[in-house]
Amino acid sequence: MTYFISLNFFTPQYINASSYISEKIKASSPTLKNRMEKINKKDWTFLVYMASNSDLSKDAVRALKQMLNIGSTNTINIIVQIDKQGESDIERIYIQKNKAFLIESNPQVNEPEVGTAQSLYNFIKWGTINFPSDKLAILLWNNGSGIKDINLLDKVLTTHRDQIYTINPQNGISEINYEFSNNFNLMKKIEKNYAKLFELDTKKTGTDDSVSAKDRFHIYLTNQDLKNVLEQTQRELLNNKKIDLVLMDACHMAMSEIASQIKNSTKFLVASQELEPATGYNYELLLSPFLDGTFTADSFAKNSVTAFDNEYSSKCAQYTQSAINLEQIDKIEQDIKKLTSILLQLIKLNHDMMIGALKGIRNNDRFTTEFYDADYIDLCHFYKSLIFMVDTLKKPKRGFAMTEDYTNNLDDVKVLAQEAIDSMKNIVIKSTSCKYITGANGISIYFPKRKIHESYYKTSFDQETQWSLFLDLYIQEAKKISNSQIEMDLEQKGAELERKAAELEKRALTKSIQSIANKKNKKTVAKKNTHSIVKKNPQDLTKKNQVAKKSEQKSTISQNAKALDKNITRCNCSIKPVSQQITPKAKTQTKPVVKPQAKPVTKPQPKTTSKSTMVKPQVPPIVKPQTKPATKNQPNTPAKKNITQTKNTKPADKSSKNKK
Repeated sequence: MTYFISLNFFTPQYINASSYISEKIKASSPTLKNRMEKINKKDWTFLVYMASNSDLSKDAVRALKQMLNIGSTNTINIIVQIDKQGESDIERIYIQKNKAFLIESNPQVNEPEVGTAQSLYNFIKWGTINFPSDKLAILLWNNGSGIKDINLLDKVLTTHRDQIYTINPQNGISEINYEFSNNFNLMKKIEKNYAKLFELDTKKTGTDDSVSAKDRFHIYLTNQDLKNVLEQTQRELLNNKKIDLVLMDACHMAMSEIASQIKNSTKFLVASQELEPATGYNYELLLSPFLDGTFTADSFAKNSVTAFDNEYSSKCAQYTQSAINLEQIDKIEQDIKKLTSILLQLIKLNHDMMIGALKGIRNNDRFTTEFYDADYIDLCHFYKSLIFMVDTLKKPKRGFAMTEDYTNNLDDVKVLAQEAIDSMKNIVIKSTSCKYITGANGISIYFPKRKIHESYYKTSFDQETQWSLFLDLYIQEAKKISNSQIEMDLEQKGAELERKAAELEKRALTKSIQSIANKKNKKTVAKKNTHSIVKKNPQDLTKKNQVAKKSEQKSTISQNAKALDKNITRCNCSIKPVSQQITPKAKTQTKPVVKPQAKPVTKPQPKTTSKSTMVKPQVPPIVKPQTKPATKNQPNTPAKKNITQTKNTKPADKSSKNKK
């Protein structure tokens, strides 16, 4: 099941988990017994139960250092129980910022060894009495094995965690080494070596049994122990008030069956569906929010998930973490109980078809999310696959006529599965997972393919739901059927759905890339326009000025034209040079032809001659208004009206000169 004490016989790392803390204790204070009255009641008591007498000792030191970076605050007291690797001694430590106070060491002569139910209960009792609070959080720290009480092979896998996790040299991310755990021959060899150690231990005499391999591997907390200890805590220490939060810094503990074990004593559970990295929580991230105040139980649970995700999102390739509302677990139990009854009935009505269909979704990664322990699958993903299975089974099949009972039962499965999926949002209040585990939704269920672990029948979940009845029948009958038509149909349709999903994902990715590119282009264009507007503003102003000047020129030209017309009408009598040059031939012309006029041939005049005789007759250009006196002859060609007037009138005589 969960927390056990183990020694790694193949890669021994005898690290004293409390050596770092002991130095801090000696430097700060040898005891805190005389200061207990100074510790006031706070909102939270955080009890950390570290069974560190294992290959995880070095990680226990790391966890304690992180706790010391935060320490107890005005709203929370942090208390740790830790044991030393290879020894039976235990220490109870009060954590303050950069200070660790040793409160008790080996509190009783007959104190049970860490990893037993009595040891856990004694620590909880001691912590709640000496550090009273309104809310209680208990963190269980060590290895975990889910709902199965640990067996020999589980111990091998769990104690060789360094070989299970490897670092990818390309990206530096920690990944699960499936080649190690899936190597059947290697596992058998390691298991055989452990068996020899157990046999030797049984033959030893006069040795300290507390550190023998046999005893070490038989000291662990079972699922039934966990249930009993927490219920005893609620009943005897909390006056039937539930524990606010239980955190499990261990592997595979976010399961429906684990939640069912502790639902009567605890409000919220935070745990992982998948293997956890050996380093576990970053306790500095986990506890730092208490520097700013306090939390409700559900907020503390959600913050724990966020802290875990922040720690491993860029470090680990496979991880999950979820916060579960245990007051809603009854809904899961009721749904599984109904599902068990319906599936058994469907197998009875159409044995081969149903077994083949169930096998088709259970053995296909498209329809089932398995974790490192392949007996554990994601519950929500399983429900979704049942809906897909029902839709496939309801299509007409050759050689099989669906009865009304069969169809109704299929409909019941679909309705039940959809309701269960909808209820998950109230059960799993927050979850996270890496991008490589897309089917993890926060809570798992036990669904083995080969055999049922003997400890499963003792669980509260199975006793309530009878889920093992379905599992037993499925495991037996699935061995008899292989490559059925329904399996192949599901495989084909699953592949088609996967292909379509990949296409949609590719389109969505392409679309997002294009949208990002378009946004960048718009930004660059906007920047260019901004710069161009700033640069072209002076030019725009000059253009406006030019337009204004042109309009002024046009107005002045029109005014000049009007002024010229007036001047010409006034000066009709002074067009003598033109009238004198008109010949008789000009009278016969139908249209007046205006030619450039030559200078009138005149005799040299004295210097006192007027300026009018010196002006060259020419086509009048459009000029600005002149300020010259009107009496002076204008060098303009006479208008048409004036020419006709000169045609009708007699040639001017000499006396006309005097008229001016």
